[in-house]
Amino acid sequence: KLLEAPVREEFERRTELEVVRFPKMVRSLPPPFMLANVDGLIVDRDRPENVANITGIYEGKTSRFDWASDGTVTIPVQYAVQGYHYMAVLELDIVHYACLVGGQKLVVAELERNDKLIEDLIAIEAAMWQKVVDGIPPAALAGVVAGTKLRALGQASDLADGYLRARYSL
Repeated sequence: KLLEAPVREEFERRTELEVVRFPKMVRSLPPPFMLANVDGLIVDRDRPENVANITGIYEGKTSRFDWASDGTVTIPVQYAVQGYHYMAVLELDIVHYACLVGGQKLVVAELERNDKLIEDLIAIEAAMWQKVVDGIPPAALAGVVAGTKLRALGQASDLADGYLRARYSL
């Protein structure tokens, strides 16, 4: 929270985009189970008060891992999925990210809408929500089994990251 304002201000300075803070929860209709709580909205500087002039979503991040260590910006898959979810809920076409890396370096990135990925994401979220409605809890993790499963999930996450990047050109 402490670094949100300076990261946002530096993003605005570098990109010449205007960010309006949006501290509200938004619900998608339909499907009503999808919620979003974005850091801000990008607005047209000429008419920021007009809702029709919202041009995108702003997400500020801090990380100790560099998004651009080899000179090309790579949005971590968990943030990309979050961005696609937000685009689905708000029906917008772009997410602008500002990530402060190690408290020293600001990385700016954009993620454009991918309707096929969003369609798949909504289907996955709908299946999960149906389990909630049906009262089916997630499988419990305990003790050593949990550690093994979590390590496996970490490896699966790496595989999923590669799969998503390949399938959807992330």
